[in-house]
Amino acid sequence: MTVAASIVSLALSGCTVVITTGIFSDVSSAHGVQIVAAVATRGSLLDTVTARVTNTGQRTVFIPRCGTDPLLQTQQLVSGSWIDSANPACPPSDGLNPIALDPGLTLVAVRVVAEAGRFRFITTVGQSEDFGESTRAVSNSFAISR
Repeated sequence: MTVAASIVSLALSGCTVVITTGIFSDVSSAHGVQIVAAVATRGSLLDTVTARVTNTGQRTVFIPRCGTDPLLQTQQLVSGSWIDSANPACPPSDGLNPIALDPGLTLVAVRVVAEAGRFRFITTVGQSEDFGESTRAVSNSFAISR
C-alpha cells in the first residue's frame, strides 16, 4: 500500500492524520524537538490553539515548565517582525524543575488567544537540566481572525 493510500485509509477509518512535511514549513526543530500548532476551535471572542511538542531526536531533552505545562512563549508577527506577546508569569521555582522529554514523546499544551493576528510559539530546549547547549524550537505560524 502506498503512503497516500495509507493516509486515505486512516482518514476513512476515523483516525486523525497530521502530515507535517511541507504543510508546516516554518517549524524550526531544536535538538530534535518540534512544535506544531493548530487552531482547534474558533469562537466569537476566543480561539483555542493546541501545541504539540514532540521529541523526534534520539536523546532526552529538557524544556522549561510553567506550572505543569511546557513554557511556550507566544510571539506575534507585527510589520514583518516577530514580537513577544503577553506571556504567562511563572513561579520562579518552575525554573528549577524542567520537563524531561524522552525520545518519541509528545507534550500537548492548549492556549487561548483573543487577539487577531499571526502568531507562533517558541520554547528553549536544552540537552541538560541546566539548559547547557540550549537552543530554541519555533512552531509553525497560525492565524487568528475576528
